[in-house]
Amino acid sequence: METFKAGVVQFDVVPGQVETNFEKVIDAVEKLASQGIRLVVLPEMFSSSFDNEHLKDHAADSETVSHKLSHACKKFQIHAAGSMPVSKDGQIFNTFFYFDSSGGVTAVY
Repeated sequence: METFKAGVVQFDVVPGQVETNFEKVIDAVEKLASQGIRLVVLPEMFSSSFDNEHLKDHAADSETVSHKLSHACKKFQIHAAGSMPVSKDGQIFNTFFYFDSSGGVTAVY
């Protein structure tokens, strides 16, 4: 059985500040990857927090955030897991994503 190191990222997710929060995510991913971590676990709703009044807007940003995180995982050869708001059938869901080290999304819940 293969073993690997995992790291948990904890920071104050600023409600509604997607770019600010994502900068913190990228900094953490880069730092942990340099320490040999292979799996990064991000905070719940890491991109926007529970900014309930604007979740529809944040859900619209999730595809961009997902693309950027996918790129970071590929660049740093690291896996990442976390959730963000996603719109489906007119509703907003707190959706969990798992990105592999090639940047692929291998699980969504």
